[in-house]
Amino acid sequence: MKDHGKLITGFLLVCIVVIFSVINTRRVVVNFGFAEITSPLIFIILGSAILGALIVFVTWFSNFWKQRKELKILKNELNELKGNFDAKLSDAVIDIKAELATKDEEVKMLEVQLETLTREQEVELDATASFINEEI
Repeated sequence: MKDHGKLITGFLLVCIVVIFSVINTRRVVVNFGFAEITSPLIFIILGSAILGALIVFVTWFSNFWKQRKELKILKNELNELKGNFDAKLSDAVIDIKAELATKDEEVKMLEVQLETLTREQEVELDATASFINEEI
């Protein structure tokens, strides 16, 4: 919708310039400093409008070209950062999985130690209970 508004505005401005040019058909002298020309005012108005449009186009195109180049650089940088992020993420996942495996092994060893100590205490408790029963 925004582009339609620009198109309509541009069309209206062109119509105004054309109507203004057609109304002013008198011959005028234009002094360029080094030369003078006599021409109908319609040609002067249209020539000025075309020259202004050309200046606007050149200015717009140079800005467009710079933005396009900057966009290309930023896209390349983004892709590079995404690649680095993916690599770092996969490295971090591998490290965490290795650490998790190590912790699982430690837990298993501690469970075995706990079971061994529990059995030893049960044996000592049974021996103490037997000793107490013998004395009674």
